[in-house]
Amino acid sequence: MKNILALSFILINIIIISLPVFAQNDQVIADYSETLQESRIGRAQNIARQLAEKTNGGLGKYRAEPSMFGDPRRSPYRDNGDRSWTFTFFGGTPGSNNFTVETVVTISENFSIIRLDYNGAIRSKSNH
Repeated sequence: MKNILALSFILINIIIISLPVFAQNDQVIADYSETLQESRIGRAQNIARQLAEKTNGGLGKYRAEPSMFGDPRRSPYRDNGDRSWTFTFFGGTPGSNNFTVETVVTISENFSIIRLDYNGAIRSKSNH
């Protein structure tokens, strides 16, 4: 009887201990997928900003708005639903908050497409 109770106790502990491990593994996979996606969006954000800098004469003449630096989740992009993102952002003279240039860049998730869709005068602040 003692052996049966001991075995039951061991099996119950194995089951109880094992359950959170599966949940943790699922969470780790979800966290990794989210981190990987954020990393891709961050890379796309940097590529879009650098393309705008180059197109507009370099860092001595142009700076993108602050949202194009730092946390990519806060950058002005749209998920197009086709494994690509479109960034629409403003920029202008370094040190000025008076933005005069609107840039629109579309980048595919695998970075095989990097397309400058628009770079010119700000068309509408409501697009932003």
